[in-house]
Amino acid sequence: MRRRIALALGGAAVLTASLASSSLSPAVASPGLIAAMQRDFGLTAAQAETRLGQEITAARVMPAAQQAAGAAFGGAWFDPALGKLVVGVTDPAAADAVRQAGAETAPAKVSAAKLDATKAAIDASAKADPAPAAVSGWRTDPRAGSVVVTLRP
Repeated sequence: MRRRIALALGGAAVLTASLASSSLSPAVASPGLIAAMQRDFGLTAAQAETRLGQEITAARVMPAAQQAAGAAFGGAWFDPALGKLVVGVTDPAAADAVRQAGAETAPAKVSAAKLDATKAAIDASAKADPAPAAVSGWRTDPRAGSVVVTLRP
């Protein structure tokens, strides 16, 4: 479970790094990053470079895809099997606009706004009354349409 979270966070870090440095291209990615992707994702160097390019594209597509989904935006994630950004939509009528923006779509049970509001309520509650020691954190999971609470073993 922790490794899966670390891998997901690693992918998010790659997306963030690519946004921060729009001049980053897979051909000039740090050898350390390529080696880490090979180790953590089980990729060859060529596959890691391809994936970096796909993630950079996904990061660039994200703002337009989110705007295209509007209130139906149910979150987004990079799908390595597709090599594309996937946007959850709560209203199928928004799917065509999201695809035109360059992302794939998937049905979403709950909007990202609702998930974020639920998480914010938990955050506020934890400030007033801290979570039990067994709780290590919580996050939204747009694919499942839920807020996930992580417990220590």
